[in-house]
Amino acid sequence: MRAVVVGAGIGGLAVAVALERAGWEVEVLERAPSFVPVGSGLTIFPNGLRALGRLGVREPVEAQRADWGPDVRAGIRDPGGTWLATWSASMVSGTAVVERSRLHQVLLRALRSTEVRTGIEAEVVPPGRVRLVDGLELDGHDLVVAADGIDSRVRRTRPDDPGVRYAGYHAWRALTRGPVPTDTVGEVWGHGRRFGIAPLGDGRVYWFATSTLPKDVAVPDEMAAVADLVDGWCDPVGRLLAATDPRGVQRLPIEELTEPVRRPVDGRVVLLGDAAHAMTPDVGQGANQALEDAVSLGVLLGAGGDVDAALARWSALRVPRWVSVSRQARMAGRTGQLSGAAARMRDLALRLLPTSVLDRRTAALHTWEPPTP
Repeated sequence: MRAVVVGAGIGGLAVAVALERAGWEVEVLERAPSFVPVGSGLTIFPNGLRALGRLGVREPVEAQRADWGPDVRAGIRDPGGTWLATWSASMVSGTAVVERSRLHQVLLRALRSTEVRTGIEAEVVPPGRVRLVDGLELDGHDLVVAADGIDSRVRRTRPDDPGVRYAGYHAWRALTRGPVPTDTVGEVWGHGRRFGIAPLGDGRVYWFATSTLPKDVAVPDEMAAVADLVDGWCDPVGRLLAATDPRGVQRLPIEELTEPVRRPVDGRVVLLGDAAHAMTPDVGQGANQALEDAVSLGVLLGAGGDVDAALARWSALRVPRWVSVSRQARMAGRTGQLSGAAARMRDLALRLLPTSVLDRRTAALHTWEPPTP
């Protein structure tokens, strides 16, 4: 059995590894001319680590994680440093923050025989043929997996494409140049703005900042804009900015699918990852859900049964999961970006929220097991 994967991001490479392990021949097509390292971090939660374990790459990923000891406190604070909500130590100990480009390399190295072709623009035409922009069509494949991101060309050709919407805020992301000691993990919530802190295993810190802004706003100096947003905020915010190369700060308007795709399988063409359920990053599940998608598809297609029945079962399992997670992400983003009286009420409610309740909600989000064949 042969599969073509369109897109070589985290989801595309993960599904290529999963299908290889299931005995399929796989070819990956990536439109970017080369893989350029991205200076940002990625949080892999227990569900994502479980998926990486099934792909055989959990160990090299966990080797990059920070050792968050008992002195590290995780949760949400206000700009003055007052804790609004906290997670117990057991909830954060099973999480790995890694450099996105390193995870990408781990997945690339896990491929045994799959060819990854870069600089290839591809589209899918009925009834599931892959056509390159030069007009050449690929044939002889039994499955097409579209893992080509939020702007998926494959999804846009479908009449039920939900479309993309702006979530109302921009996000800046960066990694510090070197190690920065910190005993706090999590986010600082202000009014219409947030700042996130996630240490890596080598001591560097991945940070992000958000601000409610018009989608097409011009920002002449990205670092100056972040510094202005969080001026006077609690430690270690200022130290993290001071330890960051301004040239490494990246910003983008946050977008999501208007609604997650409800019918990801069309014949032998499957939408996976952000192509099917691009969500806001507010619960950190974008890449984790793509990993779940990939492993689940590999397990079901590796069972040796009918391919169409396996795809139908995959869809039935995955759609409710990513619909639920997407809704939680959207709600978390809207809550985090509140301002004025609504933000003050939010902060009061968070202070009244017991750690046990927050732990239960988080554990439910991170609970996932691969399907049985």
